[in-house]
Amino acid sequence: MTSRGTRGLIESLVADLPPVRRLPSLRGLLAVVLALWVADFIAYRLMRGPIDGSLERLTASWGVGIVVLGLGLAAFCGAIAGLAAGMPGRETLGRVTRCLALLGLGFASAIALASSVTGVDGGAGMPIHLDGLCFSKAIMMALLPGGALLVFLLMGWVQRPMSSAAIALVGAFGLGALTVHLVCPLPGARHMLIGHLGAPVVMSLLGLLPLGLLLRRFAR
Repeated sequence: MTSRGTRGLIESLVADLPPVRRLPSLRGLLAVVLALWVADFIAYRLMRGPIDGSLERLTASWGVGIVVLGLGLAAFCGAIAGLAAGMPGRETLGRVTRCLALLGLGFASAIALASSVTGVDGGAGMPIHLDGLCFSKAIMMALLPGGALLVFLLMGWVQRPMSSAAIALVGAFGLGALTVHLVCPLPGARHMLIGHLGAPVVMSLLGLLPLGLLLRRFAR
């Protein structure tokens, strides 16, 4: 076949293909998500006003520290895994960060559940509506950074829509829950379990199917 014939064959094969869209770098997308989270955190901290002993509260109880660590892994590793799920060639990074995110969230939830059942970490007499208040705040604090994360994922190319949706939701609502947990002055393992850790767990379960269907439709 002549070079002209080969060129013509190639042109005919690609004539109906959509244009190739270059994906932004994972590092750049992650920087945007984290910048939005930092801005969200600063705004929420300023709205709450002065909170006495906030740093001491985070270090005084081992249970609070475990929840900080667990939510931190769920938020940041979940965000990385969610972004990596939309980028071919980042499968290894996605697997490692996904495991870390789920391990952190699961371990912190298990410790908080055990502490609330045994009453080790106090706070049992606190009104339950305060748990719901922090739960709703964690969802609101996830809208800005988490929304950017989910939009970036929809812009990518996703091989496994359901598992990608699950870890992206864990990262998105983990960011909101971490914001609330770092500022919230209320004590008690039950409150941390329902009001803080409950947001990424519940919202990931509720959003799994709709987001998975969206990824299957638009990110493949």
